[in-house]
Amino acid sequence: MTFLAMCRKLTEHFALSVLTFILAVTSTVLLWPNRREDLWHRLGFVLSILLVSAVWAILFAAIARKRQWTAESCRKLPGISFFVACIFLCLLTADFSMLPFSAVSLAVGAFCRKLVYPGIPWSDMTDAQASARLTTLNI
Repeated sequence: MTFLAMCRKLTEHFALSVLTFILAVTSTVLLWPNRREDLWHRLGFVLSILLVSAVWAILFAAIARKRQWTAESCRKLPGISFFVACIFLCLLTADFSMLPFSAVSLAVGAFCRKLVYPGIPWSDMTDAQASARLTTLNI
């Protein structure tokens, strides 16, 4: 089972998506306060942020399937909300280590759209045409 297929399976059940999101955020919070400056801790922090961004997309894909979002909404809403969350965490903690991860917000939106609309290629950014011919897939 590939990673994308596993993520699509997680979007079928909203409660499972929420539980996965809580587990990913918890692991990141556990790594955050005790940040040391060694290589392994930094690598773990980067991987946990990437995990949180993937789970953020999975959570929004579950919402998008339930609410029948268009491909454009699937790309924009998770990306914008992840960007706002990263900026909010930077301002709240006065620690700007989250600022570089706000650039991941574009990938979060594209990943969410790919989970809901697997027929749209990764490189296709013309959502208006894609939304007109595709509907949300039921797995």
